[in-house]
Amino acid sequence: LLKNTAEQVMTMAGGTNIVRGLTLTVPASEIAGIDTTLSFDWRYEGDNASNGGTFKIQTGNPQYHGYGNATTISSTNTSGRFVFTKKISSTSATFTSLGIRCDNIVGNMIFTNIKLEKGNVATDWSPAPEDTEDYVDDLVYDLQGQIDNKIETHNQTADPSTSWTTTDLKNK
Repeated sequence: LLKNTAEQVMTMAGGTNIVRGLTLTVPASEIAGIDTTLSFDWRYEGDNASNGGTFKIQTGNPQYHGYGNATTISSTNTSGRFVFTKKISSTSATFTSLGIRCDNIVGNMIFTNIKLEKGNVATDWSPAPEDTEDYVDDLVYDLQGQIDNKIETHNQTADPSTSWTTTDLKNK
Protein backbone atom coordinates (compact mmCIF):
# COMPACT_ATOMS: atom_id res chain seq x y z
CA LEU A 1 0.00 0.00 0.00
CA LEU A 2 3.09 2.26 -0.04
CA LYS A 3 5.43 3.24 -2.87
CA ASN A 4 9.29 3.45 -2.93
CA THR A 5 9.81 1.41 0.21
CA ALA A 6 12.95 -0.68 -0.28
CA GLU A 7 15.19 1.76 1.58
CA GLN A 8 14.97 5.28 2.91
CA VAL A 9 18.19 6.85 4.22
CA MET A 10 17.82 10.01 6.27
CA THR A 11 20.90 11.99 7.31
CA MET A 12 20.20 13.94 10.48
CA ALA A 13 22.12 16.86 11.90
CA GLY A 14 20.32 17.13 15.22
CA GLY A 15 17.28 18.92 13.83
CA THR A 16 13.65 18.29 14.50
CA ASN A 17 10.57 17.63 12.44
CA ILE A 18 12.40 16.14 9.51
CA VAL A 19 9.78 14.13 7.68
CA ARG A 20 10.16 11.76 4.74
CA GLY A 21 6.86 11.02 3.03
CA LEU A 22 5.89 7.61 1.71
CA THR A 23 3.07 7.84 -0.82
CA LEU A 24 0.01 5.62 -0.44
CA THR A 25 -0.84 3.52 -3.49
CA VAL A 26 -4.57 3.57 -2.64
CA PRO A 27 -6.78 6.31 -1.22
CA ALA A 28 -6.79 6.22 2.58
CA SER A 29 -10.57 5.91 2.41
CA GLU A 30 -10.08 2.36 1.04
CA ILE A 31 -8.39 1.30 4.27
CA ALA A 32 -10.67 3.23 6.64
CA GLY A 33 -12.29 1.11 9.32
CA ILE A 34 -9.99 -1.90 8.90
CA ASP A 35 -6.79 -2.96 10.60
CA THR A 36 -3.61 -1.92 8.81
CA THR A 37 -0.14 -3.02 9.83
CA LEU A 38 2.97 -0.94 9.22
CA SER A 39 6.30 -2.71 9.53
CA PHE A 40 9.92 -1.91 8.73
CA ASP A 41 13.49 -2.48 9.83
CA TRP A 42 15.51 0.45 11.13
CA ARG A 43 19.03 1.19 12.27
CA TYR A 44 20.98 4.18 13.49
CA GLU A 45 24.47 4.93 12.20
CA GLY A 46 26.46 7.55 14.03
CA ASP A 47 28.44 8.36 17.14
CA ASN A 48 25.74 10.06 19.15
CA ALA A 49 23.19 7.37 20.06
CA SER A 50 23.13 8.54 23.68
CA ASN A 51 21.66 11.88 22.53
CA GLY A 52 18.16 10.42 22.98
CA GLY A 53 16.75 11.32 19.58
CA THR A 54 13.46 9.78 18.48
CA PHE A 55 11.59 8.80 15.35
CA LYS A 56 7.90 8.25 14.86
CA ILE A 57 5.43 7.64 12.10
CA GLN A 58 2.71 10.12 11.27
CA THR A 59 0.11 10.57 8.56
CA GLY A 60 0.67 13.35 6.09
CA ASN A 61 -1.09 15.52 3.55
CA PRO A 62 -3.15 17.15 4.93
CA GLN A 63 -3.05 16.28 8.64
CA TYR A 64 -0.26 14.99 10.83
CA HIS A 65 -1.52 12.36 13.25
CA GLY A 66 0.65 9.88 15.07
CA TYR A 67 0.81 6.31 13.84
CA GLY A 68 2.23 4.47 16.83
CA ASN A 69 4.57 5.57 19.60
CA ALA A 70 7.93 7.29 19.21
CA THR A 71 11.03 5.10 19.28
CA THR A 72 13.99 6.46 21.26
CA ILE A 73 17.55 5.93 20.00
CA SER A 74 20.06 5.06 22.74
CA SER A 75 23.40 3.33 23.11
CA THR A 76 21.48 0.08 23.72
CA ASN A 77 18.78 0.69 21.10
CA THR A 78 20.35 1.37 17.70
CA SER A 79 18.39 -1.00 15.46
CA GLY A 80 15.22 -3.01 15.40
CA ARG A 81 11.99 -3.98 13.76
CA PHE A 82 8.98 -1.64 13.96
CA VAL A 83 5.54 -3.28 13.77
CA PHE A 84 2.35 -1.43 14.57
CA THR A 85 -1.28 -2.24 13.79
CA LYS A 86 -3.90 0.48 13.69
CA LYS A 87 -7.48 0.85 12.54
CA ILE A 88 -7.75 4.00 10.45
CA SER A 89 -10.88 5.93 11.42
CA SER A 90 -13.11 7.10 8.61
CA THR A 91 -12.82 10.70 9.85
CA SER A 92 -9.01 10.70 9.52
CA ALA A 93 -8.86 8.75 6.25
CA THR A 94 -8.02 11.75 4.07
CA PHE A 95 -4.22 11.53 4.23
CA THR A 96 -2.17 10.61 1.13
CA SER A 97 1.11 9.56 2.74
CA LEU A 98 2.85 8.33 5.85
CA GLY A 99 5.88 10.22 7.08
CA ILE A 100 8.90 9.26 9.16
CA ARG A 101 9.60 12.09 11.57
CA CYS A 102 13.00 12.19 13.26
CA ASP A 103 13.67 14.52 16.19
CA ASN A 104 17.07 15.40 17.69
CA ILE A 105 18.98 12.65 15.89
CA VAL A 106 22.59 13.26 14.85
CA GLY A 107 23.73 10.69 12.30
CA ASN A 108 21.99 8.51 9.73
CA MET A 109 18.70 6.71 10.12
CA ILE A 110 18.22 3.86 7.68
CA PHE A 111 14.72 2.49 7.19
CA THR A 112 14.35 -0.64 5.04
CA ASN A 113 11.64 -3.09 4.03
CA ILE A 114 8.85 -0.62 4.73
CA LYS A 115 5.42 -2.16 4.27
CA LEU A 116 1.86 -1.06 4.98
CA GLU A 117 -0.70 -3.79 4.54
CA LYS A 118 -4.27 -4.66 5.30
CA GLY A 119 -4.76 -6.89 8.33
CA ASN A 120 -3.09 -7.30 11.69
CA VAL A 121 -0.13 -9.50 10.72
CA ALA A 122 3.15 -8.18 9.34
CA THR A 123 4.40 -10.25 6.40
CA ASP A 124 7.76 -10.29 4.66
CA TRP A 125 8.59 -7.25 2.54
CA SER A 126 8.03 -7.31 -1.20
CA PRO A 127 8.08 -4.40 -3.64
CA ALA A 128 4.81 -2.63 -4.33
CA PRO A 129 3.48 -3.47 -7.82
CA GLU A 130 3.92 0.21 -8.70
CA ASP A 131 7.62 0.02 -7.80
CA THR A 132 8.04 -2.97 -10.11
CA GLU A 133 6.22 -1.11 -12.90
CA ASP A 134 8.53 1.91 -12.45
CA TYR A 135 11.59 -0.38 -12.57
CA VAL A 136 10.38 -2.03 -15.78
CA ASP A 137 9.57 1.36 -17.34
CA ASP A 138 13.08 2.61 -16.52
CA LEU A 139 14.61 -0.58 -17.94
CA VAL A 140 12.60 -0.31 -21.17
CA TYR A 141 13.62 3.35 -21.54
CA ASP A 142 17.29 2.43 -21.08
CA LEU A 143 17.09 -0.45 -23.55
CA GLN A 144 15.32 1.73 -26.10
CA GLY A 145 18.17 4.23 -25.84
CA GLN A 146 20.70 1.47 -26.43
CA ILE A 147 18.75 0.20 -29.46
CA ASP A 148 18.45 3.71 -30.89
CA ASN A 149 22.21 4.15 -30.47
CA LYS A 150 22.86 0.87 -32.34
CA ILE A 151 20.55 1.93 -35.18
CA GLU A 152 22.30 5.28 -35.45
CA THR A 153 25.70 3.56 -35.50
CA HIS A 154 24.42 1.09 -38.10
CA ASN A 155 23.24 3.90 -40.35
CA GLN A 156 26.69 5.47 -40.19
CA THR A 157 28.53 2.23 -40.98
CA ALA A 158 28.54 0.53 -44.37
CA ASP A 159 28.52 -2.99 -42.94
CA PRO A 160 28.26 -3.09 -39.14
CA SER A 161 28.40 -6.87 -39.05
CA THR A 162 32.08 -6.72 -39.92
CA SER A 163 32.95 -4.70 -36.82
CA TRP A 164 30.37 -5.67 -34.19
CA THR A 165 30.81 -8.69 -31.99
CA THR A 166 28.37 -10.35 -29.64
CA THR A 167 30.42 -9.00 -26.73
CA ASP A 168 30.21 -5.48 -28.15
CA LEU A 169 26.42 -5.72 -28.41
CA LYS A 170 26.09 -6.97 -24.83
CA ASN A 171 28.29 -4.19 -23.49
CA LYS A 172 26.67 -1.32 -25.38
